[in-house]
This record gives sequence, structure tokens and C-alpha cells, in this order.
Amino acid sequence: MNTQHCPQCRHPISAPSLRQYDDYFICPHCHGALSHNETDIMMYALGFITLFTPVLMMAAGMNIFIAMVVVMLSYHLLRPVLIERFFRLRLLDLSPLSQPENQPTSD
Repeated sequence: MNTQHCPQCRHPISAPSLRQYDDYFICPHCHGALSHNETDIMMYALGFITLFTPVLMMAAGMNIFIAMVVVMLSYHLLRPVLIERFFRLRLLDLSPLSQPENQPTSD
């Protein structure tokens, strides 16, 4: 777990790792539904793969496909330990009107 701040109440909270929850987790102070920012998750993964794949290809002389597999596996193993603490938290809107199937239709 790492310490971050809730985007709604600004209290410090211990955010669980991505493996410890499915869709969201609850802030213990304001009871808001929180999740890690998906944009951060994708950007950190893309940056990690883009940075380290050419390094393995040039330094170790690996085939690009093998280098990408090694880098993706490394990212998967290192993300909970080193990278997740940098992901921002976002507040989820779980109101019934925000669900697409509950939107009024204009017939």
C-alpha cells in the first residue's frame, strides 16, 4: 500500500494496489468511490516499454519480440513495487444517471 490523497476530501489514504480491488475502492473518510487513473496506467506502461525495449535490443542483442516480452513481464512484476505509487487517484461517479443504460432516450 502507498499513501496518497483522496481527490475529494484531500485526506491522506493508503491506496490499495491494483491487484487488491476489481472496479474501485472506498475512501475511509468521505466514502467516495476511488480508482487509479487509467491514463496514468497506460502512459507509464507505454513509457516503460518504449524506453527499455530498445535498450535490450541494442545492449543485449535481443530480437525485438523477445525484448518486448521481457520488458512487458518486467513491467508487470515491477509495477506494484515501484510504479503504482505514482498513479493518481480519481473519483468515480457511481450515480444511476451516469450509467449509459439509464440515460433517457429522445424518442
